[in-house]
Amino acid sequence: MMPGEDGLSFLAKLHQQLPDVPVVIMTGYARLQTAIDAITHGAFDFIQKPFDFSYLRMVVSRGLEYSGLRRMEKNYRAELEKTVALRTDELKEAMAQLDAANRLLLEAANEKREFMTTITHEMRTPMNGVIGALDVLEDSDLSGMQRELVLIAHQAADNMVALINQLLSFSALSGCGPAVSTELM
Repeated sequence: MMPGEDGLSFLAKLHQQLPDVPVVIMTGYARLQTAIDAITHGAFDFIQKPFDFSYLRMVVSRGLEYSGLRRMEKNYRAELEKTVALRTDELKEAMAQLDAANRLLLEAANEKREFMTTITHEMRTPMNGVIGALDVLEDSDLSGMQRELVLIAHQAADNMVALINQLLSFSALSGCGPAVSTELM
């Protein structure tokens, strides 16, 4: 019995200020409820007077071991939190780099699509003129050799149209081509 304050209220104040310090309560007024209250308020152990010194040494030894383990745990947690923060920063940086690479890839895909659209348009326009001219020539009176040359030219123009169509098909399959029909206009 302490004057002006009991041990349990003192224990609560002490535990609030120094939560990692293992406190052993010794009392000459041992009751089961007092022991339960002491442990509930943060006591590491409860010893009844008169006490055995070998038992006291064992309790103090366990208390010191407990205190050391708590320090190790705090150090480990601090190190773990530092590692998690570092890895989180690294992950954020990697995500930022990935986003930048993705933007560059999308820009390149757009540029490729625009290039493919321009190229196919530039190839189709003259081919339409060539095929139209060859159709007119085929319908005219041509000699055998002239007709043969017009047919060869028409076949070459048809091959060029097939090549343009393949180019459009490839660019559409790769997701970079224009969304237009692959038939010659």
